[in-house]
Amino acid sequence: MKMLDFKVKRFVGIIFHLILAQICLAQTGIANQNFGKDTLQLREVVVRATRPLAKLNSEGFVTEVKGTVLEKLGFAKDVMGMLPGVLNNNGSIEVFGKGKPVFYINGHIVRNNIEVEQLKANQIDKITVITNPGSRYASTVGSIIKITTIKKVGDGFSFDNIATIGYRNYLYGKDNLDLNYRIDNLDVFGTLEFEKGKDTNSSKNVQNSWLSSHHQQNTTMKSTQHSKLIDGKWGFDFSSSPKLSFGAFYQVSYAPIKTNSSIMSSLYSDDIIESETSAYKDIKLRDLEHLLDGYCHGVWGKWNLEMTFDLMWKKHMKIKML
Repeated sequence: MKMLDFKVKRFVGIIFHLILAQICLAQTGIANQNFGKDTLQLREVVVRATRPLAKLNSEGFVTEVKGTVLEKLGFAKDVMGMLPGVLNNNGSIEVFGKGKPVFYINGHIVRNNIEVEQLKANQIDKITVITNPGSRYASTVGSIIKITTIKKVGDGFSFDNIATIGYRNYLYGKDNLDLNYRIDNLDVFGTLEFEKGKDTNSSKNVQNSWLSSHHQQNTTMKSTQHSKLIDGKWGFDFSSSPKLSFGAFYQVSYAPIKTNSSIMSSLYSDDIIESETSAYKDIKLRDLEHLLDGYCHGVWGKWNLEMTFDLMWKKHMKIKML
């Protein structure tokens, strides 16, 4: 018998021996049995496997975003809604059993959630969810989400602009502009955001009383809110190696809100009007916030340094006009 020699490189050869039996039935029973042999060889077999997106380390659950389907979801909050133990409730991020988390981006704490909302999924390297923060964090912190972004490559100037326009009773819009200039290991960046919206609420209440006569009181309330947001951020990041990085930024945010409300009430007795009152109120809110943030991360042998500082100044103004 001739021997067959197989060398397996990029394919797996599988030989199938097919025994073909032909059974011919005659009047007296089985007449003949013919056996044959055939050989088939597969050209190629491809075995695919998918690595797990999340793994558990000493801090918590680490989920890789870069190079996975998660980087195609849109923004950071869309990715967080897909993480184990994290819930995205219409843009509000919560950790199961721990409430709202504290966010960290590249080692510095996030004071303004706008920074998280502006972050795109394809800019994220990995996300760590910490459900039991250690002593290095404040005792009031129930959970932490740490976001590590992808280091930018190439030198030069870049910008990205996202504009959103929608209609919900009224026309509203939002525009976000990201600017960045990179040279060697230094990034100088800036972001500008403008948002404008309008919302209206109304309600009507009817109260009936039957005593010696029929009394009916009608109350109508309406309110209209105009809101704006102007936010700017400028800073720099320097990273000479994975073992040394530092940076700082200054952020200013201005959010004026104007609310016009009215209350109209009328009282009827046996379908005859007895009294009618109305009240109007205008409220103007002015929120101004300044934030200066800095960080430094370094590794020297067995020593690990993480340092952050924050300076914040807020001003809140409220004006009522009756």
